[in-house]
Amino acid sequence: MSRLPRPSRPTLPVLFRYKGGIVTAVFPTLPFTSNPADFTVADRHGHCAGNRAWYNTTRKAKPSEYRQLWEDLRTLYASGPPEEQYELVVKHLFTRKHDEERASTYCEGKKCSE
Repeated sequence: MSRLPRPSRPTLPVLFRYKGGIVTAVFPTLPFTSNPADFTVADRHGHCAGNRAWYNTTRKAKPSEYRQLWEDLRTLYASGPPEEQYELVVKHLFTRKHDEERASTYCEGKKCSE
């Protein structure tokens, strides 16, 4: 008996960064505030806003540094109602395409997390 294919979830790019002993996950296409330059950042404490000025002060995290955060976020983004589930895809470069996608979907006049 063959298994039915699992419905695919939309993908969400994530970059892992490191600074001062803290590993963060950067979601370059996911807005956080009404400012289209702000993107969503997560660490083990929760989510907040980030921007390119902050990003440029960090370095790429090594897989051994981000493994636990990756597992936690995969679980978080795969749970909940189907319309809120994402398949996280690790990326290594923050591109202009990410900025354009985020800017085209940012929340108008309020925080997206509200």
